Amino acid sequence: PSLLLRSKKSHSRTWGQLSFCIQEGIYEEMLSKIEAHAKTIQVGHGSQDCVNVGPLSTPRGVEKAHRLVEDAVKRGAKVAHEGRSSDLENGYFFQPIVLRNMDSSMAITQEECFTQIAALYKFKTEDMRLLI
Repeated sequence: PSLLLRSKKSHSRTWGQLSFCIQEGIYEEMLSKIEAHAKTIQVGHGSQDCVNVGPLSTPRGVEKAHRLVEDAVKRGAKVAHEGRSSDLENGYFFQPIVLRNMDSSMAITQEECFTQIAALYKFKTEDMRLLI
């Protein structure tokens, strides 16, 4: 939980890809906390006070984010939270997504993505965590 609180503070304006390796015993609790935080994120033009996250820098960034999410879902990940659609124009906006049931076969595990995606990996033992 303290990691999540630090994460909330440090990523409130620049929430990019976050990967969480969470021990099986607290996985559901942490998922709930991460989902709750994701629901508070406001995507939009940075000049507005209520906005936490601005646009990506290029259309390729949005395309890559969609590709990585689609790949993860195709390989077994579940979308735990998907940000609400927006009618924002004049920018490359991507709504926050929380993915659960992640594993190392998914492209997002290997490719860096500067997008509002939280990828949650579950492990039982420390040895298993190191394999992710």
